[in-house]
Amino acid sequence: MVLAKDLIERGYFPSELPPPFNTISLSNNLSNLPSGLNKIKASSKCCRHSIPKVENSRRLLGIPNPLHYIILCNNIENNWTVLEQHVNNSRFSLTTPEVRQTPERALTRKHDWGVIAERRITEMPSSRFLVRTDISNYYPTIYTHSISWALHSKTVSKARQKDKHLLGNILDAGIRNTQDRQTMGIPIGPDTSLLISEIIGSAIDKILVDCIPNLTGFRYIDDYYFYFHTLAEAESAISTINAALRQYELDINSEKTKILALPQPVQSAWRSELSRYRIRRFSKGQKEDLVTYFSKAFEYSIAFPNDSILKYALGRFKRHRVTAECWTLFEALILKCIVAEPGVLPFATKIFLTYSKQGDYYLNKNKISEALFSVISYHAKLNHGFEVAWALWLCKSLDIQLNSQVAKQVALCSDPVVALITLDMRNVGLIPRIDISPWRFAFANANELYDEHWLLAYEAKIKGWVRLGQGNNHVANDPFFQILAKYGVSFYDRNRQVDVFDLFKNTTQKGNDNNKNDSADTNEFFDEVFPEGEGDYEYEEEIEEPLEGYW
Repeated sequence: MVLAKDLIERGYFPSELPPPFNTISLSNNLSNLPSGLNKIKASSKCCRHSIPKVENSRRLLGIPNPLHYIILCNNIENNWTVLEQHVNNSRFSLTTPEVRQTPERALTRKHDWGVIAERRITEMPSSRFLVRTDISNYYPTIYTHSISWALHSKTVSKARQKDKHLLGNILDAGIRNTQDRQTMGIPIGPDTSLLISEIIGSAIDKILVDCIPNLTGFRYIDDYYFYFHTLAEAESAISTINAALRQYELDINSEKTKILALPQPVQSAWRSELSRYRIRRFSKGQKEDLVTYFSKAFEYSIAFPNDSILKYALGRFKRHRVTAECWTLFEALILKCIVAEPGVLPFATKIFLTYSKQGDYYLNKNKISEALFSVISYHAKLNHGFEVAWALWLCKSLDIQLNSQVAKQVALCSDPVVALITLDMRNVGLIPRIDISPWRFAFANANELYDEHWLLAYEAKIKGWVRLGQGNNHVANDPFFQILAKYGVSFYDRNRQVDVFDLFKNTTQKGNDNNKNDSADTNEFFDEVFPEGEGDYEYEEEIEEPLEGYW
């Protein structure tokens, strides 16, 4: 059973945020909150945080206000048995929410992204055609009233649309209250949205089974893979899928809808080639191998801009160590990856912090700051929160001070995640001077605590990072946030950090030849590099044994 406490502690903030952002203290103080939370404020808005999706495309994450997110989580816990039974009825879903005792998330998908390649192979033998499609812009286009349709049927829901005790209506209202009562879309990021998406997805799956009883295939969130013996069957199925989606006010993604003759490759050509590259363990030859490997990765990143190729290329260095003699070259390659594909920043942060703890490795902070300043200056004016926030966090982690010109660019970014990291850096002296007047709207009035900058309005106030007027007591005067402040609830812990890689355990600095971690599970590697199935490709476990002296 999922508990509200777990959904709040491990299923609230999106996993893409830098490490200081967390909800542990909120979870630990739930018992101190008063009853009647639903009477404090009718609705609120989500904070928005922009992350890269594919080339020239963004995804807006939603961070709900804690008041309404707590209410939603309580309702989910109270009705978990019914909800679990509903989502478990799907015959096709690989992403049924499961409760696991893991430190990462409260709800996890039944299968990780890596299983798709295997399923595509095992589903192939008797079929001649594959229908591959997905739902167009799924989370942002979910009609919240359709939650009730999925749980109770449209007929029952319409007949009882004013029944506040109907579970579907409770969840519908709970989602709408986290986003200013809007009926279109659900927040991207919280675990609760995985549950909501599967409630609807499972109902659509049932329609497909009723219409095509012998349908074979699977669904991963909103990606469908169905297999057929004839072209006519495949064409008919697309029409059926489209009709099923329309019953829930959703649309098929026509650009990604394809009928493919089987067999089909289960992984992209670039991944197949990069996975075959071997890099020698020893300094002699490792430089040449690094240059060859990344040259090919850079080539593919240009040819396939919609795939996170550089993130994949860096991924193998989670388990394998670069020698001290090759570090300068490797550092430069990492920086090129950061500038070209800033989505690698979380992974690059782990690499830099891993090697910074070793005496034989010198981090060139001048070059690192040059690359990070370039990323910040370019993306801040575009309000690209993910890139700016992670670049700032890496600067803070390496004690890199921002110059006034870069600080001026940072202030142009209205993202609350960026603003809080910036204020933290200013507080510890890594930003000598910055004009924060562009962010003062977050403290203008009491309503800002329930607006899209609630995180900045609350956290900057309790941390004492902004000087406010004498009459600005919005937190102290608010019946909900004053309690959070009273019990020391904070959403930003400057002492939290990314986990470093275990590359130097039981090895000597010199020689650097004991890096024999090739037996590690490769699906785990893929999930680390591509959390939550990022990228439009699958990962297939490598079965080749590495050549002696290589990894």
